Amino acid sequence: MRWIATFLLVLSLRGQDGQNQQRPGWPCVAGRAVDPAYLELSESTGGQLFLFQKGEVEHASVVMMAPSSHPVTLYRAVGQLSGERTFEFPVDSSVESMLVMASVQCRQSVSVFDPSGPEVPGAKAARNIDLKAGRIVQIDKPSFGPWRLRLSGSGLFVFSVLVKSKITLHVSEEDEQFRIRTNGFRGSVTAYEFDAAGLKTEAAARYRIAVEGADDLGFKVLRTNPVLFKSKKRLSLQAASRAIVAW
Repeated sequence: MRWIATFLLVLSLRGQDGQNQQRPGWPCVAGRAVDPAYLELSESTGGQLFLFQKGEVEHASVVMMAPSSHPVTLYRAVGQLSGERTFEFPVDSSVESMLVMASVQCRQSVSVFDPSGPEVPGAKAARNIDLKAGRIVQIDKPSFGPWRLRLSGSGLFVFSVLVKSKITLHVSEEDEQFRIRTNGFRGSVTAYEFDAAGLKTEAAARYRIAVEGADDLGFKVLRTNPVLFKSKKRLSLQAASRAIVAW
């Protein structure tokens, strides 16, 4: 479902080209840049909405193939931007490759910083795609530690940090509860909620489920289920994992 949702969203945005020709500067326009139904579809299924400008759709294959090339979601957020905001997330020793996909309606800059502090230049990335309303950056064998993503601009923003890693999180939705399965964590893990904009919370109407723990070398691990849920349910851990969920 996640791959299908991504594919449909890319085609739908491409199909708006005729409308965009009548809206100079799209997607940086007053009001909505995209039908809210597209955003709702992507967030409720784990697909990735990306604001491709006419002439940029050739890069859509990177977004569509992301669930296969980088199948594990480390961090994700969506919301409204006004100015600048920095997001921090840990990268652990199991990460073989990291893919950052960020789209900002009125983009000024999208910057990725490694744990040592400086911004990662596009020339040093395995893949660096600069677009009018976003940026796609792939970093192979990233350094361990706290990374930062800085978004500057205004309007709708959507981003995902996806990785290729043996440490995984899977959340299944049942009638009365969620069931969490983890793989690859060392020892116990802690589960909590992120709101849509990527902040820890216990009271948001819409939220994602995330799990924190440690890898074999003791580095902090974060994994996030990409689906933005609406209803509150109990959590249960499958016996397939060594980890214990504290809720």
